[in-house]
Amino acid sequence: MENKDIQQMYRTLLTEFIIKQANLKEYDKTLETSNLNIVAIDKQDMDEYQYVSSSILKYFYIRNDIYTQNLTKQEEDFIQEKVVNKDNELDEKTEEIIKNSYKRVIVKNKEEAEKNTVIKFYGPPSNRFMVEENSIVIGFRYNEFNKEDLNNKQWEELHTKQENLIYNVINEIKNTFNKNTNDELVIIKYNQFSVKPRKK
Repeated sequence: MENKDIQQMYRTLLTEFIIKQANLKEYDKTLETSNLNIVAIDKQDMDEYQYVSSSILKYFYIRNDIYTQNLTKQEEDFIQEKVVNKDNELDEKTEEIIKNSYKRVIVKNKEEAEKNTVIKFYGPPSNRFMVEENSIVIGFRYNEFNKEDLNNKQWEELHTKQENLIYNVINEIKNTFNKNTNDELVIIKYNQFSVKPRKK
């Protein structure tokens, strides 16, 4: 079985795990159903990471890379069985596997990560995208330049309200995840200038 199948399954399960622990679907819905015209990015304009989660979430997505070679043999066999059975349900046993392994699976070199704090750029090389590699990183992106026939003053007022709601929602997501996992979550806002176009 190809490693990419195991990687894909693990990413799916990790996404479901984080959605559950951070209540992401509910917060995603809060933004979608607000009266502030927070427009989702067209699928054709999403990067690879956002596209993978686009059937589940409109604005949020898992930005970490996945290194399933860091799974134990037992964990890998478990995920492989899920692939064979096409079973992406996050049942109790699966949740336990993901919970116990994700800190290893999101780092490229687990031995180095155990000894040192490894910093990684989750986007262009600037401070805004610098994060410790063993952190769960959530991307957030919406069409913030959508003006909908508003003049500049109207758009600026609406945009300020959008940003205030997004700021509050992001803080709630972080607090929810921390409360449920005792772990920190990093959320990075992206735009068209900070993502790599998806290969069509």
